[in-house]
Amino acid sequence: IAFLLLAAAGCAGKNTKDSSKEHADRKSVEIAKSYQDIYEKACKDGTLEDLATIRQIVERLGKDGLTAVDAENQVDMENAAQAEVFCKRAGEGKEAVQTIIAVKADGGFMRYDLRASDGTLKVRQGYVAWSNGEPVEKETDEYQAYAWNYSGKGYLFFEKYQPPGYDGFSGHTAIRVKPLDQDCRELNQKYIMPVGYRLNNMFLEDWSENDYGNLNFYDIFESMYQMKYGKRLDVEFAFTGKTYDVQEEEFEDVFLAFFRIDPSVLRQKTTYDEVSHTYQYRPRGMFDFGSTPDIPYPEVVSYEEQEDGTIKLVVDAVWPDRNMEKAYSHEVVVRPLDGGRFQYVSNHVI
Repeated sequence: IAFLLLAAAGCAGKNTKDSSKEHADRKSVEIAKSYQDIYEKACKDGTLEDLATIRQIVERLGKDGLTAVDAENQVDMENAAQAEVFCKRAGEGKEAVQTIIAVKADGGFMRYDLRASDGTLKVRQGYVAWSNGEPVEKETDEYQAYAWNYSGKGYLFFEKYQPPGYDGFSGHTAIRVKPLDQDCRELNQKYIMPVGYRLNNMFLEDWSENDYGNLNFYDIFESMYQMKYGKRLDVEFAFTGKTYDVQEEEFEDVFLAFFRIDPSVLRQKTTYDEVSHTYQYRPRGMFDFGSTPDIPYPEVVSYEEQEDGTIKLVVDAVWPDRNMEKAYSHEVVVRPLDGGRFQYVSNHVI
């Protein structure tokens, strides 16, 4: 009899869990369908990955009463007050529940169902994607956060434990709850994000237009090219990187658009052939990427318009993989020009 009672209880528990999951799956599909018109139009227009589209989806979800943000923390959270109350209660060791939708660039979203109690945080996360024009919950995972905290700047960090040596998903999640000044966001998108910290040292070294120091111009050539022409540089991506000879006019025009620099200085800091009037250039290869994609991303937190017409930006490097709202800070000075153009003046690591 005891065995039968235990077995029945186990089945009941299993059915309850399955029912709860099915309900969550249905709810996630309903959430996606609520902005299907935005998704379909963006697919048709080729604007699915545009920040404006992502913002539109986030705002739609907010109007539906959901707590929503974008997965890259570039759009202010909708209904953030709910999440702030949750974070405060969780930090005090009280019981609290919260669902956060993080919209991704592919039109899908991550759904985080969070439950706090006695200082612990339990997470159910699901990934909803579009398949043949219909939303489907592709992946789900449930775990107790190995570590979590709500930072002073308003970031909620939590992580799933991964054993040493694990080379898959890092398990770290960073969600900006508190809003960020919209001018700071726009300045970040225009001046800092197009270069960022990946595979270059532009914002990691001290330099100025009077002394470019250790700035590696090769590393930022492709980024600057895309910023200038609105398209990627037509070079082959390889494991080791193929070497190209780039005509001086093409190479120099890219940097003269964004720096007040004499071509003679540029030639001193690169490999230049005076006979053929070309610059030797090797694109980044697969082996240049290092062992992990989990690097910080920049966030402009304040700015100052200076008397000489330049703008000084204070930038924090947010590092989700280390649960850090500020891995380090640096000051970037830019010079706005006519027609929306601009030049980089200096970078200083604080």
